[in-house]
Order: sequence, then C-alpha cells, then structure tokens
Amino acid sequence: MSKKQQINQHKIGILLSLLLDYTDEYKEVSIICEEVINDLYSEVPQLARTTYFQKVSSLIEEKVSNDLLMLGLLAIKSLVEVGANGKTALKLIKELEIMCNSLDQVYEMHHLDKCWNKLNTVMRKNYEEIIKT
Repeated sequence: MSKKQQINQHKIGILLSLLLDYTDEYKEVSIICEEVINDLYSEVPQLARTTYFQKVSSLIEEKVSNDLLMLGLLAIKSLVEVGANGKTALKLIKELEIMCNSLDQVYEMHHLDKCWNKLNTVMRKNYEEIIKT
C-alpha cells in the first residue's frame, strides 16, 4: 500500500474514531464506525498497540474541528475521495448524511475546504508508517 493510501486509510479510521466519541445519539453511525474501526484494527493489529490514532485524533480536535457536523462532513468527503463503494461504506455515507442533515447547523463551503486542508496537513505531518504484522 502506498503512503498516500495509508494516510487516507488512517484519516478515515481517525475520523470514524472521533465520530464514535461524539455520536451517542446516532446509534446506526456509532455501530458502523465501531465495525469499521474493529476491522481496521484486525487488519493492522499494530494500530491497536500504538498511541498513533489517539495522538492524531487529539491534534485534529485541536487544530481542525471537534464539531460533530464538521467531522461528519469530513468523513463523507474522505470516503468519497477514496472511492469507498463497499456495502458498509455506502451505508455509513448514507447514515452520516442523515446525521448531518438532522443537525441544525450550516457551514459555508469555504469553511469545509479550510478544515479539509487542515485535516490533510495534520495527517501528512503526523503520518507514521504502520507495518502489518
């Protein structure tokens, strides 16, 4: 897997772990996020033995956003960008869209783009290669 693919995989995993922390009211989103994270940890067991996700999650909350709507939008954009088209990914995108539409907030597109750029910068600067073992 290339570095770019790993960064995208990590970005999605981290966004989903953050969403898991904030989506108590959205059970379907929580369930799917938990399934995807568990699949990622079983595919790359080394991730479960490092603090990498926790460290980068904290940076994203601090430098990008800890707002549920923004995290949902960033997760949707990340999944679409990598062409996620599996059954679980499509269901997650659908549930995230339902969640985002139910939140009584609106963001300008430039704000989403700004957070997207910050997210990608945080991911690139803090990337750690995790070797499958």
